[in-house]
Amino acid sequence: MTALLTNCPFCNSNFMLLNTESANGECVVCGKNKKFSKDEITQAETRRDSISEAYISRMQMAFESKDYDTMKVLAKEVADKGISSWYAWFCIGWSDLHEKKVTSAFEDFRLAVLFLDEENFDEFYELTMEAVLNSLEESARNDEAWGDEETSLVDFTGTLFERFEHLCEDGDFMTDLMLRIDTLAQDIDKASTGGNLIKEVMMLVLDYLSGNTFVPDRQALLYNAKQAVEDLGAMMQIMAKDGSLPRNTIDIWAPGFVDLLDRLIAMGDRMEAEFSEEQLLSLCDYWGMEDYLSVFNLLQNAFEYHLGFMLSNGRNKGVEKKRDKALEDYEKAFRRPLDEGLEIPEEGDVEFDQICPECGKYLKADDNGLVACECGFKSRIVTEDIVNLPENVNLLIPIGKKALDDRDPVMLNNVGERILEFDPDNWYGPLFIAESCILDREMPEAIMLFSQAAEHLTKEDVLLYANIVVNDLGEALATMSDENQHMSAVFLPSLLENINNSPAKDLGIPLRLIDKMASYTYDDTFKAFGATVVIPPILTYEILHHTGLNYQKDMCARIIVLMDAVEEGVKAVKDDPANLKDETITFIRTNRDLFSYMIAGIDSRMKDMDDEERGYISGHWGANIESYQKMVQELTEAFSGDEDAVYKPNSNSILKSKHIIDTYLDSYMEAGKR
Repeated sequence: MTALLTNCPFCNSNFMLLNTESANGECVVCGKNKKFSKDEITQAETRRDSISEAYISRMQMAFESKDYDTMKVLAKEVADKGISSWYAWFCIGWSDLHEKKVTSAFEDFRLAVLFLDEENFDEFYELTMEAVLNSLEESARNDEAWGDEETSLVDFTGTLFERFEHLCEDGDFMTDLMLRIDTLAQDIDKASTGGNLIKEVMMLVLDYLSGNTFVPDRQALLYNAKQAVEDLGAMMQIMAKDGSLPRNTIDIWAPGFVDLLDRLIAMGDRMEAEFSEEQLLSLCDYWGMEDYLSVFNLLQNAFEYHLGFMLSNGRNKGVEKKRDKALEDYEKAFRRPLDEGLEIPEEGDVEFDQICPECGKYLKADDNGLVACECGFKSRIVTEDIVNLPENVNLLIPIGKKALDDRDPVMLNNVGERILEFDPDNWYGPLFIAESCILDREMPEAIMLFSQAAEHLTKEDVLLYANIVVNDLGEALATMSDENQHMSAVFLPSLLENINNSPAKDLGIPLRLIDKMASYTYDDTFKAFGATVVIPPILTYEILHHTGLNYQKDMCARIIVLMDAVEEGVKAVKDDPANLKDETITFIRTNRDLFSYMIAGIDSRMKDMDDEERGYISGHWGANIESYQKMVQELTEAFSGDEDAVYKPNSNSILKSKHIIDTYLDSYMEAGKR
């Protein structure tokens, strides 16, 4: 195919993609089609040559001299004109990578592939690979996320492989990328760089598994990813003394992810041993037509559970069991078509609304939109009544507020989805759905939706938002009555950061959540344990974002009030089926001792200081935030003791934690001496 971009007569963009062999054009922007005459094709080719002549040499000079500013200007101008050159679109993608627009960059690279010929394949491939590796390495060195939740390399990889499969000697682009990430290990400058690269490897693995369902391809990528993680992990160990990551993180990061990769590899090995390549191709075709995304959600759950298990240093056996079950359910759901004979149903024959993310069973919603599974999973979809709701957001908001007062999860979900249909950036949409999730006790989903609402919160509504989060989420966090809800604490840091970046930043929401939770009675061990898992993310967030010791002292005191309430309730509980009572009491007594020690340490060090001196030190650390954050990172190690150890006031672990607290406070006070 010979392709070029030309003017679209329908929307007037320069993104009508013309196949000169078939004379058919389809606009990338508006989607409309046009049949081209020979004269029109000739005019389009003349235009292409003119634009290329005007810009390619200038773009080449900017690229070779790494002149990012010039390339940024050229990239915008040329992209708007709709240039039909693989090299130009590579340069535009290269510029976007430098601007941290990773998703846009791979859209640019996909366009480049459309204009690519075999003669220039190797050059384009190597230029793109080098650009991606450099971008990954730069983000890792700077402790920045490489992409965002929309970033995916799968479509680009697929486009490249479909057009030039016979030239892809090392498999597809992402599999080869894994192999080459391995080479970055020898150049990492600090342990945190290696840790960040491992994180990106795992994100790329998930991205690949979300879009490629052919098992042999997956196996090749997984083996390359495992090698990369092992080598990056080995270099992290060599760099361990640089202080960029806590030692325990370094020790668990690479081995923990290798463990997950080994489990995924074993799954593929089982399938390759049992099924022929033809059957595996048939399975790939099947999931190309059916709802693979719901099945993949099981794997995402397994990844999140595995991350939680890793971060607990392998002590959280409950989340380990969830990880194992989610992996087992994913494997069963993924291979189920082959196990059942791969009978692809005709359109309209399938009677389910989604696949259970816990066990893989096909589910159908009831008349109220509730999807429930016998394994305990439940969710909610919109009901037919949504069509009776107005299409005006200003009319929908009062309906949603009434549903808040009525505590009506069905109406809240319908109204929230309806608002997002017409105004995706309206904060009321995710807020109403979050409230629906709170009422249904879907805690992780609720927290993520409250976080989404914070991203679009307006100044006029900050008090309403804060009160809803504190009162409703606070109540839900204090009454988490089963272990499935405890994983919601994993999503709290994202919520707190989004609140910190919103107009509600100064309303004290995190500590108000602690106060709200302290007002409840903890009359079973699930609730009590659930309260303890909320404390660490709030503790870390508050210390990171408030450099004043008076504030930190108040925070410690308020957390102690919550822990006292939890201990008072849980001590009287006799029914403890999950064996959480002793672990909860150990956590409380250990951390109450440490929080009290920190309060006393703050008092002793600041007793002779006036407000001006205290303000100066707080301001000093606010202005030297990187050094301060490093101190806080080390301080949080004091509050991450062994959950299985019985509390002893003078144990080595307690004394070690108190030493860390003293080191933090002494380092903090050094600013006053200067």
